[in-house]
Amino acid sequence: PGAIINGYGRIGRLTMRAIFDSSDLNIVAINEIYADAATSAYLTEYDTHHGKWKEGKVSHDKDHIIIDGRKIKFTQFKNPADIPVADLGATIVIECTGKFNGAAKLEPFFANGAKKVVVSAPIKDDGVPNIVVGVNDKAYNPKEHKIVTAASCTTNCIAPVIKLLHDTVGVKHGSITTIHCLTNTQSVLDAPWCAEKEPRRARGAVNNFYPTTTGSAKAVTEVIPELKGKLNGHAVRIPLATASMTDITLELAREVDKEEINNIFLTAANGSYKGILGIEEKLLTAADYCNDPRSTILDKASTIVV
Repeated sequence: PGAIINGYGRIGRLTMRAIFDSSDLNIVAINEIYADAATSAYLTEYDTHHGKWKEGKVSHDKDHIIIDGRKIKFTQFKNPADIPVADLGATIVIECTGKFNGAAKLEPFFANGAKKVVVSAPIKDDGVPNIVVGVNDKAYNPKEHKIVTAASCTTNCIAPVIKLLHDTVGVKHGSITTIHCLTNTQSVLDAPWCAEKEPRRARGAVNNFYPTTTGSAKAVTEVIPELKGKLNGHAVRIPLATASMTDITLELAREVDKEEINNIFLTAANGSYKGILGIEEKLLTAADYCNDPRSTILDKASTIVV
C-alpha cells in the first residue's frame, strides 16, 4: 500500500530511512510545512548524526523528492483536512509532526481516504493501542484499530526490560531516570518559547542539563497494566544528540544476584526478544549505539544488585 509521511523533521526522515526499501510499504508523498523540496532532499541525503543516505542518489524538483530514481510527491499542507490522501495514492498516513496526537485531530486523514494512521508519538485516547514491540504486540487488532502508535522512545527502552523482569522474577515497584538527549522542543540559547511546559525548558540546551518530567513510567503501566501505581520516574535533558540512557531501579519479588539478571537478559536477547532487546559486554558509549535498530540494550557492566 501507499503511505504518506506527514511531518518531515527528524522522526519523519528516520522513518523514510527505515522503510524506504520495504516491500510491504511504498512512500508516495511527503508533507512538510517548514521546508521546501530542495531543503527536504538535502536533509534526506545528509544527516549530522545518522550519516549520508546510502540507498542511491537523492535529488529533487519543485514538487518531488527523488531517491534512486523514485519520485516522491512533496506537498506543504498545514492542515490534515487539506491533504488529499487518496488522490496521492495512499491508504496509510504516518503522522510524524508531533502535533496531531489525538483521535479527533487525526479524523481528517480518514475523511480524505486514509484507512490507517500510524502515529510517532503516544496517544492517550481510549481505544488507541500504544504498542511496544515485544511487550504488548497482541493488543493491536488490525480489523479493529485504525489508529496505532508505538508509544515513546523511552517507553520502548524501558518496557521490554521491565516486562522481562516482571515475567521471570516479579516487579514490586520501581523508579526510572532517563538521561535524555536533545529534542527540537528545546532552544540552542535561552528562549521563552520553550517554556510552555516548565521554565527550565527555556534555558539554552547546549549549556545546561536539568531535571524534567517524563510520562514514560506511566506509559509502561499502560502496556503492562498489572504494574499501575507501582512505577514512576523523571528525565534529565542533556546536551547530547544521540543516544539516550535510562537508569531503571526496581524492587523485585525475590532475591537475585547480578549473574542471574544478566543471564535472563542474555537468554532473551538470543531468543524471544532478539532484535528488540540486547545485552552489551563491551564498554561502549552513547555514540556507539547510533543507528542501532534495537529498542533497548542492557549495559552488562552496569547491572547492580543490592
